[in-house]
Amino acid sequence: MAVSDGVITCIGKVDHVLLNCGGGQEGMETVQLKGQFVMPGFNDAHVHLGKAAADELAVPLTGVASVEEMQKRVAAAVAHHQEGEWITGGGWDHTLWPEKRFPNRRQLDAVAPRNPVILTHVSGHVAVGDRQKHAQSARRSDRTRWTWRADGNVERRCGNVSGESADSRALT
Repeated sequence: MAVSDGVITCIGKVDHVLLNCGGGQEGMETVQLKGQFVMPGFNDAHVHLGKAAADELAVPLTGVASVEEMQKRVAAAVAHHQEGEWITGGGWDHTLWPEKRFPNRRQLDAVAPRNPVILTHVSGHVAVGDRQKHAQSARRSDRTRWTWRADGNVERRCGNVSGESADSRALT
């Protein structure tokens, strides 16, 4: 194998690399693999266009330092949406926040009282929604009480929907 400036330029038997690929030239490194397999680094530079487009329309929440900053960004998005239009966003990480707690629906209701909101955690496995989002979920479901999150159900705290969803509900 011949390598130049960190790039594999030729692969083959030693005589082929030396004679036909410049393997003996200055600046060219020759590596004898002795029958071993080599696989160059691989960059997968593809994009899922639907997700990329949705991300462009969503509220960017990566790196927000607090619930208050999240609320400010959601409020700014509400100003550019009509009443009843969905506000989506993602990338928030509660572990970066001083209080280290998930946001809840009341915090979203305060800044988006007339728009359904769904904000996905940086992990993609948890989301928080406002009152309207969960009202719509309840209308689509025959369930009247959600009590756990492990299988994707909406969590309740003290008998009230907290706004948190996990796994399957967070991703739909």
